[in-house]
Amino acid sequence: MVVADWEPEMIPAKPKLTAVPIWLELRDVPLQFFNEEGLDHIAGQVGHLRCLHPSTANKSNMEVTKVLTIIDPRKPLPEAVNARFESGEIMRIRVSSPWMPFICPHCKEVGI
Repeated sequence: MVVADWEPEMIPAKPKLTAVPIWLELRDVPLQFFNEEGLDHIAGQVGHLRCLHPSTANKSNMEVTKVLTIIDPRKPLPEAVNARFESGEIMRIRVSSPWMPFICPHCKEVGI
């Protein structure tokens, strides 16, 4: 649902949705990155970090790190992103989401 200003002679147009908040689930996050700055770096490879899930913020679930991230739904979600340590070592972090908005296969826009 979209809410917008209306005027009597306005012709409604469907807006393009280029930013959608989704919960990302990150797996295999190294302890060194298990803080807001580190998770911002990781989530920043997919979108813009908005906040940490309470189970992530209080470190009660370190197997699945959950971060609310603003993404462009028209771009595919990567299966993994890389985290680089100061030593230069690179570690892959798996990325998934329990929900993604529907993308029309015909017009490639969000929605039906």
